[in-house]
Amino acid sequence: METISDDMMDWWMENDDLSEQLEKFVATHCEKFPDLKEDGSIPESSPELMDLYCEFKAIMEAAMEAFLKSKGVSNEDFFNVCKKKEDAGETGILTWILAATEYDTFYRSMIDEKKG
Repeated sequence: METISDDMMDWWMENDDLSEQLEKFVATHCEKFPDLKEDGSIPESSPELMDLYCEFKAIMEAAMEAFLKSKGVSNEDFFNVCKKKEDAGETGILTWILAATEYDTFYRSMIDEKKG
């Protein structure tokens, strides 16, 4: 089960259409996200930003469901593996996968992309 995230990473790297779609989404929308507050917290969210989160989440969920179905793995099992890897300091695609399930991670990832 632990290798499923590695399989996902390989699939992600080989899936140019998905990568391009997500890169375009992030590039198009990251400037819309206000910087974090001085204390490092996320500013109050606007309906527009919540709509963007829902759009991003839908893109990621559709792609991940297709991949996981092809591997016979449940979403819950996969997210548990991803969370363990993130807690262990592994990043990369895992950050964006978790961004689809956690608004805070999504917001911070968009801010990171905005800052370059």
